[in-house]
Amino acid sequence: MTIHKFWGAAWLPFLSLPVQGQFLLQHDGSIPVVRDTATLAMPWAGGLNWCQVSQADLDLDGEKDLFVFDRSGNEVIALIHQGGAGSSAYTYDPTISSTWPFNDLESWAYLRDYNCDDKPDLFSYSPGQGGFSVHKNVSSGNNLEFELAYSLVGSNYVPTWSPNLYVTQVALPAIDDMDGDGDLDVLTFSIFGAYVEYHRNLSMEQYGTCDSLAYEVRNRCWGYFSENINNNSVTLYDSCGFNVPNPEFVIGIEKAVQELKAQYHQPTERTERASAHAGSTLLTMDLDDDGDKELTLGDISHENLTTLFNGGAVNDALITAQDSTYPDYDLPLQLPIFPGAFHVDVNLDGKRDLVVSPNATSLAQNFESMWYYLNTGTDEVPIFDQQAKDLFQREMLDVGEGAYPVLFDHNGDGLLDLVVSNYGYYQPGGDYPGKMALLENTGTATAPSFISVNTDWEGLSTSGIGAAMYPAFGDLDNDGDKDMIVGDLQGRMHYFRNIATGQVADFQLITPNITDDQGDNGRWHVRNAPTLPGGWGQFA
Repeated sequence: MTIHKFWGAAWLPFLSLPVQGQFLLQHDGSIPVVRDTATLAMPWAGGLNWCQVSQADLDLDGEKDLFVFDRSGNEVIALIHQGGAGSSAYTYDPTISSTWPFNDLESWAYLRDYNCDDKPDLFSYSPGQGGFSVHKNVSSGNNLEFELAYSLVGSNYVPTWSPNLYVTQVALPAIDDMDGDGDLDVLTFSIFGAYVEYHRNLSMEQYGTCDSLAYEVRNRCWGYFSENINNNSVTLYDSCGFNVPNPEFVIGIEKAVQELKAQYHQPTERTERASAHAGSTLLTMDLDDDGDKELTLGDISHENLTTLFNGGAVNDALITAQDSTYPDYDLPLQLPIFPGAFHVDVNLDGKRDLVVSPNATSLAQNFESMWYYLNTGTDEVPIFDQQAKDLFQREMLDVGEGAYPVLFDHNGDGLLDLVVSNYGYYQPGGDYPGKMALLENTGTATAPSFISVNTDWEGLSTSGIGAAMYPAFGDLDNDGDKDMIVGDLQGRMHYFRNIATGQVADFQLITPNITDDQGDNGRWHVRNAPTLPGGWGQFA
């Protein structure tokens, strides 16, 4: 799940102070939660769904942390590193997360140091403009601060200038120093089709420093390959007849194509110019320590990563080989849709690792969506060893998508327990079975402590109600115990009677699809419900 108001709704009775008839809510991450005998490190972080991961010193203590941007809800999650070099322990910082300087981030957001001051700056999509903005990191002392440097980054599209360097809200660009001169260049899929454009930053060439973003398209077909618009297959050695004048490829593409086709026994056909590209994620890494960058692609409708190997040089990119099961020496990636890969040093051992998460906004894995590959090689020649499918999620209360907590004393001990319903858990085929999790309060009324008792409380996932089950409790039959009404995705309500003979609640479905006084069961008004999937509402 990704719902960072979770804690506010859950802890209203425990963490609120009356202020002029209202409540002041404060996050308290110290309330313990135990699952399978282990105490969770950051249970109240809110969960993770479809994330982009960057690295920076967020708490300004001199040690790098993780900046996570979750496309589900466009949320910032600040994870603060603990334990020194070699440790993969993190804690959730609710203050940095909830007070991030910009609350209008959308689609994608990276931290990259563009002005070489060792303080990563914020690159983020500019909604509705087909490009991105940059905010400079001007933090000092203990204050994390950013200021707008570029509202819309431009690029010189030879032979004509364009107001923006084109990047869609769907794709993830690669923002990296491609030519080794110290400033940040950009690779992004072209508006013209399934080709990658190389936008070279000319800051060093023009000003002698890396503190500017002065882009120019130096190749509309970087690497001379194309990706099929109907699937994620890649064709090598495309001659790209529509390229810019004098593209950066020193030895000449036609000569190189003939030589390398002969060397690698590639077919002689070339691809036709493609139509608009649907969406891909791009990650650049130097995997063989030869100075030039390889490119790892994730495609919008496929579960795998394809890594393209650069057989050219720093300014002479030419893709000569590909691996569609990357990393094939370990467990190949199997995220159902649109994986995005991120090259960050999770455990701060000096070797960057690989984290992969969906770049989707729906119909994607939502509780095992943080694949972690530890680098067991070197930073120069990495070997990525798969460690987990639920990095950080295992330390959180992550109940899939669309969490909705309700306080209810399920065992009659006078302590409020926690029932957490959801929109659903992803399953292959697009099914989202809704469930309710039960967390029992084993502490006190003023010092609660919870243990995860059941992730499918009362077996409601098999009730037939489906996704998005949201409960409310009250004594409906006047027998002294509390019954349950469950609302569902279609706006229907279902009556469950508490038939327990003891203190522990036991519910039985009595009336599915409750009707109103007109005999209508399909017109219940859902108030304040955001666009589904995910989210919740209150029944009027």
